[in-house]
This record gives sequence, C-alpha cells and structure tokens, in this order.
Amino acid sequence: MKMRKFTGATMKEIVARVKREMGPDAMIVATRTVRKGLLGTQVEVTAALDVQDLAGALPASLSGGLGAPLAPAGAAPIVAPAPVVERRPDHDAMSLASELKALRDEIRPLYGAVHPSDVKAEMEALKNLLEQASMLRDRFGMPDRQALTRLARKHRISAPSRRRVVALVGPTGVGKTTTVAKLAARRALLEGKQVALVTLDTYRVGGEEQIQRFAELIECPLFTVRDPSQLAETVATLAGFDYVYIDTAGRSWQAERDIRATMDALLAVRDIEIHLALAADTRPSQVDRWFDRFGGENLSRLLFTKVDEAEWLTELVEAPARLSCPISYLTVGQRVPEDLVQATDGRLLAMACEGSSAREEAA
Repeated sequence: MKMRKFTGATMKEIVARVKREMGPDAMIVATRTVRKGLLGTQVEVTAALDVQDLAGALPASLSGGLGAPLAPAGAAPIVAPAPVVERRPDHDAMSLASELKALRDEIRPLYGAVHPSDVKAEMEALKNLLEQASMLRDRFGMPDRQALTRLARKHRISAPSRRRVVALVGPTGVGKTTTVAKLAARRALLEGKQVALVTLDTYRVGGEEQIQRFAELIECPLFTVRDPSQLAETVATLAGFDYVYIDTAGRSWQAERDIRATMDALLAVRDIEIHLALAADTRPSQVDRWFDRFGGENLSRLLFTKVDEAEWLTELVEAPARLSCPISYLTVGQRVPEDLVQATDGRLLAMACEGSSAREEAA
C-alpha cells in the first residue's frame, strides 16, 4: 500500500492533485486542518493507493468538513504504512455483549406477562447497546470504521456553541480553566468580542490565581463569585458583554452535594449553555457516570480535552451517540488559544477511526 500526504488551500485543489499524481484509484483516508502560527491553517490530506480495507469508511460528505483551509503548501514525501499489530478483542466489549445476551435470555420468559409495546421498547434499547458494543473493535483491535460511520450518520455527534453565556463543569484535572481561557481568548483576540470571565473556583488552591493570569493576558475582566447563590445576579450585570465564560471547581465523584450546588447555581442563570468537560481517554462507563452525576438532561454539550494524550478515541463518536449530547470542542494541547478545535462530524469520525495515530493528527 502506497500512502502520501498532500497539503493545500482547498479540499477541491488537493483532491485534484491526488487524482493527478496518484491516479484515479487513489483514495482519501484521512483529512485534518494543520495550524500555521496563531491564525493560519491549511488542509492536509492522506491518500492511499491499492487500499482494500478502508473503502467507504470515510465518506466525502463527512471527511470534507474538517475546518476552514487557508495557506497552500507542497505535498509531503511518500511514507510507509504502519505495521498491523494483531490485538485481542476489547474485553469490555466482549463482557458487555455477554451480559446483554444473558439479560435477553432472562426476559424471554416474561414476554407473555407484559405489554408487547414495553417488550419492543426494551428489546430496541438492548439492540442499540449491543450494536455499540460490537462496533468497538474489529478483529485486529482497531476501530470498526464502517460501524463508526454508520453511528455518526444516525446520531447528532457534534454541535457548535450557540449561547453567549457558557459554563464548563467536570471532574478535577481535566483542564477546565485552561479550556475556558482558550474559549475566551478566541472570542476576544481572534474575533474582537467583548468577553467577561466568571469563576466559581474558589475551592482549589491556586485556581483563582490561574484564571486571573489568563484574564490579564487576554485583557478581559474577571469576576469571582464566592457564594454560588449570587452567580445569576452577577451574570445579569454583565449584559453588555458579547460573551461570558464561567469556570467552575473540579469535583470528585463523591462530592455529590457540591456538584448539586454548582449545577443549581448555573441553572439559575438565564439562557446558559453548560458543557461537561472530560479527558478524551475517559472510559465509556466513567463518561456515563459523570454525565449522570452532573444531571444529564441539564447538559448542553460534551467537551473532550487532552485529545493529544489519548490512544483510543472511539468515544468521540460513541459518547455523543450513546448519551444524545453532541460535542462542541476538543482541546489538543496546552497552548492558548491555538489548541482548541471546533468539533465537526467529519473531524470526530476521522479521529475516532485513526485510533492511536490521532495524537499526531490532532497536534
């Protein structure tokens, strides 16, 4: 298999080069947006010749929506494909499939004792869970591209942020404060908007000082709310700002009372958009647990951080499909504001399919 990387200003231009230099049988297997400095970007495409396994995995309608291209560049030299290493099937997927089969066997004798519509609904739910379990890995331990593509087509896996007041919540250590700074810096420095920062993070040692430094660098005001019950009143006084970003303290799983207090304070704010921030390598069961802990239905978006540190990225497609909560942004490094990526269906699908190579693709 021969693979080459091409870079250019537009997808149309790059596809024409691929067909011209590699022939009509060449296929696009990956696309990404490459940053050049603070503001510049360009499109990079990986093309392959004589590929049998990847046909149809990344349709053009999805792979083509990976960001706004700018400056063109030359094609990269031919690179050799990575060797295929056979891996054992994912233990969690096998375990879940086994449990679902056992559950199906248990409810079969009850079919005559309950209403048929209830049975149908339960079986449909089990079918969806089993479909997600079976698609996790193919026989080589790599993501099932076609199954992930079907999932991405069926569900709303990405959505942009649409509210002027945005809050980030989540467990400790996922980088919420840095992500808030990236969001604010993008609006203030790149778009010229009037931005205010609000922090509820007076619990963590150094938390207030960290966001204060970011506020000074971005040159936007910071408002510290020490009593969560005063948050709605504080935000109401900021009606003159284009955007308001709210940072919250990270909480442990056991801090249920603190999490509830934070959510109550946020939900008292009018027209707020709450994003659950999680590290990209969070296990599916933990994603679901944190989603439920923060009140599921009260969350507007998922936001995955530390994508550059994760090996498996199938949750970028599976989590929003499973939880019916789309992803807004991804973070791929520590730089402010460069390492913040707008989520799109194409980008999420490409990263999920690339698996361990997503670290290089996102950098």
